Amino acid sequence: MVMYKIKFSTTNMKYNNKVIKKHHCNELLDKLEIRTYNYVKECVVLHKTLNGFTHKSLEIFCKKEISEKPLKTLIKKIKKYGMTGDGKVEMIDIKSNDVIYCYDYECVSKEDIEKRNCKFKNRSIYKSHILFKQTHKNVQEKNYNKYGKY
Repeated sequence: MVMYKIKFSTTNMKYNNKVIKKHHCNELLDKLEIRTYNYVKECVVLHKTLNGFTHKSLEIFCKKEISEKPLKTLIKKIKKYGMTGDGKVEMIDIKSNDVIYCYDYECVSKEDIEKRNCKFKNRSIYKSHILFKQTHKNVQEKNYNKYGKY
């Protein structure tokens, strides 16, 4: 069961000096070998549109909460593979929608978590593209590749 997500705000980011598109995220996840991360369940590109403005994010859904050290390592690896720009990276508890950690992407520094006081009716339009979803078959392939057998 998915309980947490790592959300990269990619609206103001670039991949190899180009505006980030879905195929760039696929390429980045392949370079990261995201399928080998035991805590990753699913990766999604999300487009949220409201009043003509589209906010883009890369969301990595996790089976368990990860500590700050692996999160910072993940941010640094993504930067190393060509994603640049400014934005936030948040670790969010899906059940309560509370932000656990918040980092500035550019300098990989911890930021204060903004309180979410007001609730408004959600009028946004969402589009999502699944980039990776771990299935039982993925786990078998990973085990086969790692140990030479199922």
